[in-house]
Amino acid sequence: MLKVWGKGAKERMVPFGKKVQGALWKYMMSCRPPPIVPRYDHVFLTWHGRPLTKDRVEAIVEHYGRKAGISGVRVSPHTFRHSFAVMFLRNGGNVFSLQRIMGHSTLDVLRIYVNMAQADIQEAHRRHSPADNMDFKPAYRMGARNNGAIEKKTIQ
Repeated sequence: MLKVWGKGAKERMVPFGKKVQGALWKYMMSCRPPPIVPRYDHVFLTWHGRPLTKDRVEAIVEHYGRKAGISGVRVSPHTFRHSFAVMFLRNGGNVFSLQRIMGHSTLDVLRIYVNMAQADIQEAHRRHSPADNMDFKPAYRMGARNNGAIEKKTIQ
């Protein structure tokens, strides 16, 4: 678990997986500059050993977005956060765990992520529904002459 501070200096513990653990370990052991002041316990520091500010993180993310040729969409730390939330739900994560990870006090804020994940589910169902993608002809149809009663007819 990693201790993070959110808006309003709210502290929370956030889980992370083995891949992130490996990347953080590599950064800490080979890339992280020494803190200019020993009391700095921040993970991410500038090349000068000072804690990265929110504005600096935004500038770095935007820089690498441009470098990657991404245009026409917002590239920001908030976009990463938003993408994480939607992907977490798409991959089967539950909304209550997501609420804790994201540091939201109510589920109302998560509604947009749930709605986006729901739209993905509906689209996937439209594309992959076994019944909707079968090429078959029904053996029964509604009879117009019998006031809507079902007639057994072979469809050719």
